[in-house]
Amino acid sequence: MRHGESLWNVENRFTGWVDVPLYHTGEAESHRAAASLKAEGFKEFDVVYTSTLKRAIKTAWNVLEDLDIMYTPVHHDWRLNERMYGGLQGLDKAETVAKHGADQVLIWRRSYDTPPPVMEAGNEFHPAKEAKYKNLDPKDIPNTESLKDVVARFMPLWNDTLVPIIKSGKKLLISAHGNTLRALVKHLDDIPEDVIANLNIPTSVPLVYELDENLKPIKHAQAWAPMSGRYLGDQEVLTPPLLSFLVSSFPQSGGVPADALCVLARAAPPEARRGRVAAGDQGPDCGGRQPDGQEVERGAAFRGGCVCLHGRIHLCLVCWALALRCWTQ
Repeated sequence: MRHGESLWNVENRFTGWVDVPLYHTGEAESHRAAASLKAEGFKEFDVVYTSTLKRAIKTAWNVLEDLDIMYTPVHHDWRLNERMYGGLQGLDKAETVAKHGADQVLIWRRSYDTPPPVMEAGNEFHPAKEAKYKNLDPKDIPNTESLKDVVARFMPLWNDTLVPIIKSGKKLLISAHGNTLRALVKHLDDIPEDVIANLNIPTSVPLVYELDENLKPIKHAQAWAPMSGRYLGDQEVLTPPLLSFLVSSFPQSGGVPADALCVLARAAPPEARRGRVAAGDQGPDCGGRQPDGQEVERGAAFRGGCVCLHGRIHLCLVCWALALRCWTQ
């Protein structure tokens, strides 16, 4: 489970290893996550692993308190920390784009093996200044990281510590961050590098993986491709926010390609597709056909309260994805 929304998530700043707290919306998300776990029968865990960052720790605490299992052992490990964003940490994302250009920032954020600029040792946000890392070997404290680097530091924790826990039959809860969870699902589902770099994991939505005796994932009927695990919660409620996270990695300036949205639409489990009312768009879907439903002019309200503000895409991204005919193919 990724931590709840943090203060810097709201302020749109690069966070990384900076130890910012949960925002009040993130606190609420963590309590909703606990409710989802309880409703699905996940009322006990044998052990919890989290990062050394308070936003992930507090998310775990809130879940354990709501489930009334505060006695559960909690272990903090720096290898579950978020990706270290180097010299970008603390910067406003929009201002960074204005300074360096959208293409360069997209490379830093979404390439698999290209890290952001190095953080200088004197930077106020450098982790070497924090007491929590005083016993960590200086060579293990990064100055910047790519997703590839995150995978490299996470896998020893998985192989040496977490795998034995799972093999012993214990129930494990991980409360971590978007990039360390990408590293985990990349390994479990053998997701290609170019795909995992663009996979977004939403805040505080529990993601459940069931593994066989060889620790290979058992694909769930409600899984969101390319993952085998399932997000807990009402699929009808989860679909819009999950699609929002899925499409958020595409550049907004030129619109989102229809075939890309088609792929995103197909990623949703059948339960999330059912009962949706298609609405028209003046652009083609992935097969060059006009989607079913009424035409919706730019600025028109869509069922559910969405309002179109886009030019090339006549509905908001989520509604447009839901409108694709290939959604049900």
